[in-house]
Amino acid sequence: KNTFENIRNTVSIACDNCNDDISIFNKNSKYVKLSTLPSYVPLSFVATEDKRFFEHNGIDYKRIISSIKTDLVEGGYKEGASTITQQLVKNSHLTQDKTIKRKLNEIRLAIEVENNYSKTEILEMYLNSLYFGMSVYGIDNASLFYFDKHSEDLLVDEVAVLVAIINNPTRYNPYNNYDNCIKRRNLVLKRMYDQGYISLEEYEKAKGKKIKLVDKEITFNHYYSAVFSECEKLGIDIDGFNTNVITNMDSTLQNEVEKIIEKTNQPGYLTIMIGENKTGKIKAFASNYPYDISKSKFLPGSTIKPVLCYAPLLEYNEIYVCSPVVDERYEINGYAPSNFSNKYLGFTTQQDSLAFSSNAVALKNIEKIGLTNAISFAEKTGIKFDKNDVKNYSIALGGVKHGFTLKEILTSFMTFARMGNKIEPSFINSIYQNDKCVFADKKTEKQVMKDSTAFLTTQMLKSCTSYGTARTLSSFNNVATKTGTVGNDEGNDICYCISYTPNYTVLCCISKKNEKLPLNITGGTTPTRVMKELLGIVNDTSDFKIPNSVIKADIDLKYLKNSKVVLANSCTLEKNKKSYYFSRANVPLKYNSFDDFINNYNLFNDNHFSFFNRFVNQQLNVA
Repeated sequence: KNTFENIRNTVSIACDNCNDDISIFNKNSKYVKLSTLPSYVPLSFVATEDKRFFEHNGIDYKRIISSIKTDLVEGGYKEGASTITQQLVKNSHLTQDKTIKRKLNEIRLAIEVENNYSKTEILEMYLNSLYFGMSVYGIDNASLFYFDKHSEDLLVDEVAVLVAIINNPTRYNPYNNYDNCIKRRNLVLKRMYDQGYISLEEYEKAKGKKIKLVDKEITFNHYYSAVFSECEKLGIDIDGFNTNVITNMDSTLQNEVEKIIEKTNQPGYLTIMIGENKTGKIKAFASNYPYDISKSKFLPGSTIKPVLCYAPLLEYNEIYVCSPVVDERYEINGYAPSNFSNKYLGFTTQQDSLAFSSNAVALKNIEKIGLTNAISFAEKTGIKFDKNDVKNYSIALGGVKHGFTLKEILTSFMTFARMGNKIEPSFINSIYQNDKCVFADKKTEKQVMKDSTAFLTTQMLKSCTSYGTARTLSSFNNVATKTGTVGNDEGNDICYCISYTPNYTVLCCISKKNEKLPLNITGGTTPTRVMKELLGIVNDTSDFKIPNSVIKADIDLKYLKNSKVVLANSCTLEKNKKSYYFSRANVPLKYNSFDDFINNYNLFNDNHFSFFNRFVNQQLNVA
């Protein structure tokens, strides 16, 4: 009884750095009395969720028998046959485990509830506790959120939309899955008509209507939306009460991010996500998008280049950071993407080509390593490609079929920050239901690339920060960055700036849903300026540690000009020396040829055996 009387106060989310629970319900939420609603509002839920609600004692035995038959045919226990009373009991008193024991407890308690409460009271509590997606609980909150009206003013077609949503708040979300929602809504309307709750005329009129959602900016907490999405992925049902979710949010950092978004004045929607590299905790996630984007997929643009076109070649010793390459128009099977503003670097290095985000060099690199190898390597870092992407060279520039979630992109960059050790970032720390811990986040880590590969890629991306496309951030000497822009001559769709330090990975992007951003908004402009403020807030002054698998050595620039990477030797002039990092497993030689060695080695101070031995050791790179 106490649980039911406090029905609106028992679902909460808390940060890991604060003691106060945060109510999921809207601030203007109210407990709706059934007597204030048109009769078709509660009856629409009855028609779809429990058509014999007014006949049974809390248990629909006909549905249970039907469900058992289905389970015997399919094998294993499946959730099913729950009446409205059972759903209320499950959400308020029990865990979400799909076990026979919990089901029996649910049945016993449902009968008790029916003996102590009227059908009106049960239905009233049920409507006030339902989860309608996008962090919205309760019939009145849902009505305000989706239609900007109180529940007593809902029309038949509108309440049918709400009934449709509760079946699967993600699949039937009218903002993200309009067509799915229409189909489910019309099914609800058909059931209402079949059971005599609406007339044929009302049914025909309602099913012919479009869904008219609020035409204003909707603001809600994107972090909590991501929490719900993560719960769904975990298979944990929290769409009830007596549930407490402890998140990984840093409330101080989250507030700062929200302030930045609120004050930033630019076209499009600004989204920011910050992950803590050591723990994998997502500390902040905010956006001014008017709908849930936690599972939305975005084309990555040039942000894909490090993990697809450079790191795999470093991993397999195909290039050095300083390997010479010509940035020029390049074509593969008729595909010849131009560089930004049609500018080419000409003779350059791999590092500089990434710093300035050369499309041509990225295409050359992925051809060299092969599409299959590149994709296989990138997927290990946490991003998932479509099977058709393996046939498409445009993936070098982010031309994938479906795109990636922002969390996937963050995961990939976090892998570089963690020296090639992948961890799955998460929003949730733990979940309690009825004071029982039903989930505790236990991180698994996996080394998916050599630490030397991650470090060398990081050094290349630090050049992007210091003098490349993200040079607005040049005051930060410990930051690796990649920018990216998706668009065409008519405008841009999404622009990224992704930076990481030893302790944090920060993703910032600006995008539009149906319109184009101005051409002057690119990854290197507005998102990078926002990133500068974000890096000031996280305030990480540490620098990346050099792994034992990496050494620093001088190369001879006069050889580099001839497209060869040769270590500087005792005869190299200081002005022709430049320092780079190398994997110990892939260090260039000091001399380009045996003749070159003889010409530069002092034979008068060594016998012939010593001379030969030193040369062999040099060639084998024993040191």
